[in-house]
Amino acid sequence: MGSDFSYADMTRRVISEWKFKILKEAEVRGKPVWLIQALPASEVIRKRYGYDKSVVFVRQDLFMVVRAVHWVSEGGKLKYLDMKTIENIDGIWTATEINVKTTKARKTQHRTILRFHDVKYNQTVDPDLFTVRRLEKGL
Repeated sequence: MGSDFSYADMTRRVISEWKFKILKEAEVRGKPVWLIQALPASEVIRKRYGYDKSVVFVRQDLFMVVRAVHWVSEGGKLKYLDMKTIENIDGIWTATEINVKTTKARKTQHRTILRFHDVKYNQTVDPDLFTVRRLEKGL
């Protein structure tokens, strides 16, 4: 995708495809979190997502992942995800700044920062925005 995000990162994970284990409790930005290890349940799943293992930091009051470390299957890399800013928008907790960096041998190889502004939910969307031509060419 030209960033530190893979297509697999942008899709919802199927819970049954992973084995989970709570590792410990900690804090992120003064809020209690659970550190949860996620291992792919099969080699097929490992290849699909490209991760040997992930540790996610789930905020206990929101049940939201606010930080993660992913062990990339190829190349001996680690990918760090951090939800730097979280806002409650229309009753939905939303990450409005997400930082991701990919490292190898403790050196940053690449960094991606996503910032979202003027987020609105439950808006009417013209179906013509989703034609094949528009999706291929852009707006």
